[in-house]
Amino acid sequence: MKFFFTLFLLLTISFSFASAKTDDTITCPTATISYPENVYCTSVAESQVMISGTDNFTGGVFSSTSGLVLNSTTGQIYPSQSLPGGYNISYTLSATSECPAFTTSTYIIIESLPTAAISSNPSSVCYGNSATVFFSGTAYSTITYNINGGPNQTITLNQSGFASISTMSLTSNKTYNLVSVSTSLGCTSSISGSKTITVLPVPSMANTPSSPSICSGATVMISMAGSTPNTTFTWTCIQSGVTGASAGSGNMIMQTLSTTGNTGGQVIYNITPTENGCTGTPRQVFVNVFPNPVATLTPPYQEISSGQTTNLSLSSNQNSTNYSWTVSSNNVNGASSGSGNTINQTLTLINPSVSGTVTYFITPRTILNCYGTPIVSDVTVQPNLGVNDFNNLVFTLSPNPVVDYISIKGTTLLNQITVINQLGQQVLEKQVNSKETQLDLSALKNGIYFITLESENKKTAYKIIKQ
Repeated sequence: MKFFFTLFLLLTISFSFASAKTDDTITCPTATISYPENVYCTSVAESQVMISGTDNFTGGVFSSTSGLVLNSTTGQIYPSQSLPGGYNISYTLSATSECPAFTTSTYIIIESLPTAAISSNPSSVCYGNSATVFFSGTAYSTITYNINGGPNQTITLNQSGFASISTMSLTSNKTYNLVSVSTSLGCTSSISGSKTITVLPVPSMANTPSSPSICSGATVMISMAGSTPNTTFTWTCIQSGVTGASAGSGNMIMQTLSTTGNTGGQVIYNITPTENGCTGTPRQVFVNVFPNPVATLTPPYQEISSGQTTNLSLSSNQNSTNYSWTVSSNNVNGASSGSGNTINQTLTLINPSVSGTVTYFITPRTILNCYGTPIVSDVTVQPNLGVNDFNNLVFTLSPNPVVDYISIKGTTLLNQITVINQLGQQVLEKQVNSKETQLDLSALKNGIYFITLESENKKTAYKIIKQ
């Protein structure tokens, strides 16, 4: 019984104490802080703190890590003066005799304004070609741009702060204009800057050069004109059976072309117009080169009696060659200018007691009007009285063809030997006084020659081949 009384008394006292304690409880202050934005760009000058709480929550101190400019009393922050980064901002109420110290915090980010730039490679392109436009700036930022002031477009930079686009095929100038740049956290900068890709015209040949035909040794002249005043030209060439053609540059091809044989040849010029590094469509010009005839006289020298007819046969290394000639005569009638393949003219002396001469200047010409080097043929006209028959002169020449030395033997005394080439030019002369001799022809080029032998005031000619 005593035990229960004691327990009742203790419970009564405890209840009375708890009731007294509840009536005297002190409520400690609480608070929360925040800012209008979670992310601030460095373009923002300042921002006020927002604080709320219970009881007497004012009078605390604001603090943060180094780099953030902060008013410790008001909690106002200054992003434009702060370093970019993330910051925990704390608000602390000091401890009192009734309540312990209290701290609350919030987190904000200060972010730099993004930057951007634009460039291209190349800055100019030929018509129909493309270029690459390069964007650079803050990593992962998004750049807004337009082309020629058109609708805005965007492109996002990679982790290295780069991105690029192809212009594709361009037919006119394009200007890429920067508008703004934004970060993923929302900081945006208006930016200026542009890059113009200039489209250069592709030149063309304004004229159509003809494909001429020329004779060997002539100069070909091919004039080129471009679609614009600054067009330049380069050319390559392929020659067949022709020498003298070569690659070059300029506005005119002037080259002397010669055939390498007795047949015609051709040169193909591939001409390319260029301007500011832009290459136009090449044009081909074909030039046909025809050989000039090389005429032979058989014989190159002839001696006849007054009243007799010349018998000069004309030939050349080219088929269908025409021949024309002019004359120069002394004490001879019957010689006249003319044309044909033979010269058959009856020549008579004006003064029958004195010998005369006729010189024929013969020019070969092909049907394509290619002229060969003129050759000369001399005819001596002797008086009929006392004239010996020069055809009775008999000589042997060996070997024929000849390499170096040729032996000449006859039945009469030789006085003079003359060697004439196919052009009628005297290339060798020798005075002798014997019935036989040896002639050194080693210095002569290979070809056909005529050897004129003079004996007892009479002449005869022989054709030889030099190898």
